[in-house]
Formats: sequence, C-alpha cells, structure tokens
Amino acid sequence: GGGGDSLQRLTASQNLMLGTASGVMTKCCNYPLLAWKNASQQGLPISFNPTVVYRGLFMACLNLGGTTAVQFWTTGFFQKVLAGDKKVTGAQQISAAFLGGVTSGIPCSVWELTMIQQQ
Repeated sequence: GGGGDSLQRLTASQNLMLGTASGVMTKCCNYPLLAWKNASQQGLPISFNPTVVYRGLFMACLNLGGTTAVQFWTTGFFQKVLAGDKKVTGAQQISAAFLGGVTSGIPCSVWELTMIQQQ
C-alpha cells in the first residue's frame, strides 16, 4: 500500500469520499486549536466548553471537507492524465498535486468568501 500513485488507483468517487472524510476528520481534530488561537488573539478567555470551542464546526467541516474532496479528486484525475496506466513518477506526482491544489483553490475561494461574509 501507499505510494505516490494511491489516488491514481482510486475511482473518482473514492477520491471524493476519501477527501471528504480526510477534510472533516482534520477539521474536527484541529478546530479547538483554531478556537483557542482566535480567543487568544482577541484577548478573550480560553474556554474548554465544547459548545464554545466547536461553535461553527458544521460549516467549517463543509468547507474543508469540500475543498479536500475537490483536491483529492482533481489530483487523482491529473495523476491518471499524466501517467495513464503507468506508475506515477515523482515529477508527475508533484505536477498532479500542484494542479489539484490550483484547481481546488477556485471553489475554496468562493466557499471561504461566503463564510467570511456570513460572520
């Protein structure tokens, strides 16, 4: 298992599901750190109350889950385009990841702007 061709070997829907799950799990784990950083920057007391620490988590999970899903899907797509049925080389892996990141930046920008406007 593992290796640079992992996303290439998955179907588009598997890449979407893996990206969504990865994004949501990451956000759930690091969200308290973000809440504490924001409280610290604003001079507010640090709270360990889950209703305070996890306020806004659902929308944050939608944002990061969606962004990561798009990034995984496009990276897998570009790996298949660049390598075909062959094993992905290091340069192809980097290129596919770059293109996946650039592509996912488009919806991510829209989602981030929407979230900021709603705050």
